[in-house]
Formats: sequence, C-alpha cells, structure tokens
Amino acid sequence: FAPPGSASRGTPPSLMPTSQRFHHGAAVTLATAAIVALVPLVARPASAQPRVAPAQPQGPREWFQRGLSALDAGRFDEAILAFERSYQLHPSPVVQYNLALALRGTGRVREAITALERYMDRPSEGATRDELAEVSREIDRMRATLGTLEIDVLPRASRLVSDAGEALPTRGSVRVDPGAHTITATLDGYRPETRVVAVGRGRTVAVTLQLEPADNASHLQVEPDVAPAQVFLADRAVGQGMTATLVIPGPHTVVVRAAGFREERRSIYVAQGAS
Repeated sequence: FAPPGSASRGTPPSLMPTSQRFHHGAAVTLATAAIVALVPLVARPASAQPRVAPAQPQGPREWFQRGLSALDAGRFDEAILAFERSYQLHPSPVVQYNLALALRGTGRVREAITALERYMDRPSEGATRDELAEVSREIDRMRATLGTLEIDVLPRASRLVSDAGEALPTRGSVRVDPGAHTITATLDGYRPETRVVAVGRGRTVAVTLQLEPADNASHLQVEPDVAPAQVFLADRAVGQGMTATLVIPGPHTVVVRAAGFREERRSIYVAQGAS
C-alpha cells in the first residue's frame, strides 16, 4: 500500500515534501531535522579491497539508515532490530511505520498491525486524511489474514505456551499469525502435551488437549476451612474450596487465600504413590 505522504507514481523524488519523502516508495524516511535518510550509493572498486566491517551505528539516524538498507534488501530480521534501536533512541512515527513493513515481511502480522496502530495514534506530520485512511484499510486487510485458535485444554489449571513463549488461555479464542504454531501444555503431576497446528490465512482451527497423569503422579487433596477459598500450589491456582489434584512426588508449597482471612501457606512433602 502507498505510505502516507508519498507522491503519486512517477513523481520525481525531488518534488516530494522533504518532511514526507519516502525511500523507494516503501520505507519512510525520518521526518526530523536531526535525522535525514539518504539513498545509499555503492561504487564498484577498481580492484579487490579487503572487507572492512561496518561501524556499529551510534545514533538514531544511523540505526534508521541500517534498517532502510536491510529492508530494501529483504533482510527483515536485521531491519527490525535496527528500527527498534532507532525508535528507542528517538521515538518517531516514521520509524514505527517502517518497523511495521519489516514485521510484515517476516510474517509477524499481529506485531505489524500493532506498529501501524501506533503510527495511526501518532502519524507523520503532513500525512493527509486520505493517506491515513489507506493505512487504516491496510490494517484491516492484515487483520483479515490472521488465523484463530479455538483452545480447549484439560485440566484447566494447565499452563499453555506457544513456541514464541507467549502464554495462552486454556479455553477460548486466540488470534494468531498464519502458519505453523507449536503449543505445549504442562501441569504438575501430568505428562506434557505438545501439538503442532497449521493455521491458514483467515482460518479457524480447534485445538483440544487432554493431559494424562504422569506415571509417578501422587494425589493431593486440600480442604480449606472456608469453602470459597482459593487453593494454589506455589503461585499456580489449582482449585477453589475442597481441591483434589495430581502432583509430582517431592516438596510443594500449598497456599490458601480467602477474602477477609489471612493467607495460609504450608510446605509439604508428597511421597510417590501417596494420596
């Protein structure tokens, strides 16, 4: 889609407003007096010369330039790192816009949407209403490509994480980038379960996991004096009121909490096969 502030196709770059000039019609330059994006020129040496490692960028301008070069070359991961560093040093809406392009290039659509939404919250100076409307439509187009996981995991107290380390609910809908996702459910006293799920663009996939007890699991039952009390093993909620659960043999910390009562915390040791 056409970036905000860009000139129409065929317009010489010199006719674009300096504060809104675009790099190759895809990557936006920084619109600040202190940071100016230049199109790099590469000269062919007459003879072979030893390669010299490029200096590490220091300021936001240098990091932004590195991001532009990487983006143009299709090195999206490198571009992401450079734009993120530039934005840390000098928050600029145009950097956020370019970051969205790089994220989209890697297939990280959800993060690209977030970056464009941040751009819309604080757009570049000079961006017109029509141009911002086009960015908004692009956000809608990207959002339509997201897939959905309908998740149902038992027991509910399980911990479910994606291969990216993102915590997922054990029941409900989650929007995800299209592609393959590896999700793993774990729970003390149960064998972990891992599932690889392929999600198409705009598709919904149901994921049902039922954890099985571990071979060496032991039974633990907690009976609070107050019926609505919440029962935790360490910091993980396992039930309310009288709670029965499976645990791996060894030391455990049982915590009982109820509104209006002091927290009760007890350290116990559960032997293998004990109930």
